[in-house]
Amino acid sequence: MRWAGYRELPLKRLKLPGDIPARMKLPHVIELSKSIDLGNELINAPVVEGETEELHAGRDRIAACLLRRMKKVWCHVAVEMTDEDRADLELFENLHRRQDNRDELIARRVARLAGQLPDTASGKPGRRKTARGAAREQVAREIGTTPEAVRAAEKRAEADEQEEQEEPATPVVVPPPVETWGVPVDHLAQEFASVRIAQEAMRAADRHLQAAQRALAALADGGGVARHYHARLYAGVHNAAAALRADIPTALCPYCKGAPQRQVNCNGCSRIGYVGDNALLGVAEELKRGGAAACVPDGKGGFMPAVVTPAKKKAIPSAAKALQILDADDKPIVVPPDEDLF
Repeated sequence: MRWAGYRELPLKRLKLPGDIPARMKLPHVIELSKSIDLGNELINAPVVEGETEELHAGRDRIAACLLRRMKKVWCHVAVEMTDEDRADLELFENLHRRQDNRDELIARRVARLAGQLPDTASGKPGRRKTARGAAREQVAREIGTTPEAVRAAEKRAEADEQEEQEEPATPVVVPPPVETWGVPVDHLAQEFASVRIAQEAMRAADRHLQAAQRALAALADGGGVARHYHARLYAGVHNAAAALRADIPTALCPYCKGAPQRQVNCNGCSRIGYVGDNALLGVAEELKRGGAAACVPDGKGGFMPAVVTPAKKKAIPSAAKALQILDADDKPIVVPPDEDLF
């Protein structure tokens, strides 16, 4: 592989991986897109293969650019890439950016380099440096640490791998992100991921608005023009923050309980299916019951169960079948049911 410099490429020409749409919903990618909107450029350009224009590094950065509806983006172009180069590039990219399995990535990088390097003399009489030792030194230079720290990371990765092999992973049950009133929500499992993204983004926005309030509070002591701007701006930001907090989804709509057939016409949640804390203040207590007592409006001023168990259908006895027997000439002899014999 060799580098062919930087090029500004149209985004629509790039061959992108399938996880880009999911990345565009992640909070840190949304924050990155806002940073680009403020005039900041990407510090590290995405890496694209020159011959195929396929993206090999920088998925979050490309997702952020797509959120900004950018037409072109500067990319670092690599040419004459082999499959091994592509694997190395992805591993090296993750090594610098991912923290959840950093020890594992370091161990994989050392093992890959050790397989490529021959044993070499260390320069000290009577001692030789193994390929793995040389690989540790190279990885340490790449990530700005010491060979001892790299060795420690390898040991932790090995211990984690042994622990995973000895103990089967216990499935983690993630509770719903909102109050569900005890009604079945299996049909909302995928939608809950979007709800969590909305909650996180809205809470982040609330923190920014609170910071803005603290900054604007200094205007009150400035007198003159500063006090005028305080009176003009502070209340607006304060009200915006309060409205945002009140709208953060905290519960399934008490009126439709998230059932698709009721949600499409529900005014209680504006057909979203979720409400915030303020929307629950004036709700009838009957609609806040949970479990088997959960109910919804019946449209006649009363209430009905939120979950209706369908009545079991009675089994209808099937009509007796005629018995068919063949005679000596293989012609059917039809014997009527017993009830027709008497």
